[in-house]
Amino acid sequence: MRPAIQDLLALTRAWLYPADRVAWLACLRAPWCGLSLQGLYLLCHEHKQKTVMECLQDAQLMQQLSKEERRRAESFITIFIKAWNERQRTGLREAVESLWCRLGGPATLAEHNDLQDCDAYFSLLEKIETGGSIERLEELLEGVDELYAAPDELAGQQLQVMTIHKAKGLEFDHVILPGLGRSTRIKTDELLVWLLRERDGSEDLILAPIREAGTQPSPVYRYINNTDKEKQRYEDQRLLYVASTRSRKTLHLLGHARLKEEDGDVFCEADGRSLLACLWPSVMDVFQQHCPTRIDNPDEKTAIVINQENRRLATGWQLPELPVDMQPATVIPDEVQAELVIEFEWAGETIKHIGSVVHRALQWIAEEGLQQWDVNRVVDEQASFAIALQQLGVPSEEMQRALNQVSLAINNTLQDERGRWILSDAHARRQNEYAITGLFQDTVVNAVLDRSFIDDKGCCWIVDYKTSRHEGTDIDGFLDQEQERYREQLQMYGHLMRQLHSGPIMLALYFPLLQGWRAWPLD
Repeated sequence: MRPAIQDLLALTRAWLYPADRVAWLACLRAPWCGLSLQGLYLLCHEHKQKTVMECLQDAQLMQQLSKEERRRAESFITIFIKAWNERQRTGLREAVESLWCRLGGPATLAEHNDLQDCDAYFSLLEKIETGGSIERLEELLEGVDELYAAPDELAGQQLQVMTIHKAKGLEFDHVILPGLGRSTRIKTDELLVWLLRERDGSEDLILAPIREAGTQPSPVYRYINNTDKEKQRYEDQRLLYVASTRSRKTLHLLGHARLKEEDGDVFCEADGRSLLACLWPSVMDVFQQHCPTRIDNPDEKTAIVINQENRRLATGWQLPELPVDMQPATVIPDEVQAELVIEFEWAGETIKHIGSVVHRALQWIAEEGLQQWDVNRVVDEQASFAIALQQLGVPSEEMQRALNQVSLAINNTLQDERGRWILSDAHARRQNEYAITGLFQDTVVNAVLDRSFIDDKGCCWIVDYKTSRHEGTDIDGFLDQEQERYREQLQMYGHLMRQLHSGPIMLALYFPLLQGWRAWPLD
């Protein structure tokens, strides 16, 4: 992965997950900030109970840094916080790209075509984002793995560096293939493996789950894994063939083999997972001719020296001024902008985290039993709620307000007859955070039901919790709007449940902060 993309990936993770310590440290190490390893240690090592964002806003901790590094860190956090306060106004791509530009990201690029690579990364963000966020981080990581560096358009015809995949269909006078002795990627154990094979004109699907901890994999799991490895070996051979046949005149193969000694004889051996292993029967004699007759100090270990040199922007670097014809006619002061966005910000990211904690708490209550919970219990669990909010990234200045909202939602539910009925353990087939998969409109969909149960009349209820707030007077009108807003989502839940329950199904929304309720039958 190119360094510029690694830095952008770290910036994206820090933006999405304020408690991601590794991502934040990588951002501080990146060229736009460039803190030394010593600076990172002084800032964060003894303060693991704080997020890195909080450490950067702690004046006493910042005083431990050198004057130069303190200036760099202050510049970074100032730019980040300003962008953070505006995060609900834009999509993810625009937010990350704008922040990257403000930090001076384009000025840190080492090569011209790095800018094309960064643009491909931003296009990926735009493609997978949903509501200014990403539902699955794995989707971003998988997407980045599938990106390929763009060829250098300014390079001459003498040299072209590219991947084997990019070389397919092209030809060159001379081809050099380096690193053939390196091991290819090792496949980790999957949670579920499967194999589709043809038999007697029809297709058979073989499935096997991962082994239970402390046990050996099942024979079926090993068979499918070995089959996948065999397929990967053929794929590696195909890639090597593609690369080797790109040459018109000469082909140069570069690789290394391991030295082994048995019964006093020293011989070379290729890594079985390397591309060199595919060629080993043909090149083994060449390696053996240059093999030493003995191995001196086989147990001697070579010290690994970490290069602490760091690329970073020059001291005092600033964004270039906009051309006169592009400058805005008026500039809104920062303090006025803060007043304009504060309510919008609260209704966005923080209320989402409040909803997550309230969902967990209601699940907790339903599983423990209503008799275990009252107002005093809610007070006793304030520390647990605070930890959960902090882990989700709620900043310290908003923590008390968020805690108050969580407590209000839980107490409202415990004091509401409807809320207690929803959480009651008198229902049959009670489920909390129930994951369900099925066909909906000819598409396989996954869903998680906040609460479902069968009442005493045999009716199946699907209840979705919504921590929506409403400051106006027409609460009924607001609840009607919310019902229409989420009707299609609940209808999908109902159709998935229909595969498991043949009786009547009711769909419902419950609003803990409002003690609100809307229910309707499945169409």
